[in-house]
Amino acid sequence: MVKYSSSILTTVTNIRNIGLTGILISIFISSCTKDLPACTGNCDLITFSGDVADFTSGQPASSQSIKVILKQNNCLLCSIYNVASGSSDANGHFEFKKNVDTTLLIDYHIEVQLTVSDRYITRISPADSSVGYLYPRTNDLYFGNIDSSLNNIIFRIYPKTSLRINMHRSTAIISGYDYVDLQYNLNSGEGFFKEFEMNAANKDTTVLVNTAANVFTKITTSKFIAPDSLVNKTDSIKCGENTRNSIDISY
Repeated sequence: MVKYSSSILTTVTNIRNIGLTGILISIFISSCTKDLPACTGNCDLITFSGDVADFTSGQPASSQSIKVILKQNNCLLCSIYNVASGSSDANGHFEFKKNVDTTLLIDYHIEVQLTVSDRYITRISPADSSVGYLYPRTNDLYFGNIDSSLNNIIFRIYPKTSLRINMHRSTAIISGYDYVDLQYNLNSGEGFFKEFEMNAANKDTTVLVNTAANVFTKITTSKFIAPDSLVNKTDSIKCGENTRNSIDISY
């Protein structure tokens, strides 16, 4: 059984060339999606089932969108089959049964996709596109085989809250190293990275992000204080839900 959590758009985020990013996104969007053909041979009735829950409270998360697809392997213009779709119920549970021609898995893999409602997030995300790529509210699980893991699919999501990060530059800008790297992570490891160019006009910078309530958000800055000396500083804050969350970071 092959299973992993990923997002193609996470890779795109780390590509600094905006033009290339646009090209890649266009390629992904232009993938060919079609309905799963009726099974006429090598048929297997597959059950896709699992639960969606709030990571911070353990409570079930209802009305979260679930979609199952078959996606072609090793491709740019990928062929995609829609298998099933629906939403988690009042207990956070979802279940779909579908006849699938298992020979398709020679060239395709299974993706189970979660799209959360606006009150939740699946990872930290900039609230402003100038700060970094605005992630979609999705989480994908990939499966290479048909086995019992398809009957125990677990999604953990976070209640969304906002965090204002007030960045204060207190050290000199080093010629040739006029940037500061920022990384934001939740305690589960989900996060994003952003590089900021430093100049005289941005000694104080405010960054607004959508993060998780009731768990710690970790913020790390990396800055050269000399050509051969990189300093990393880490701080954290446990944000409340429906409150004004703010933290001051000096670098």
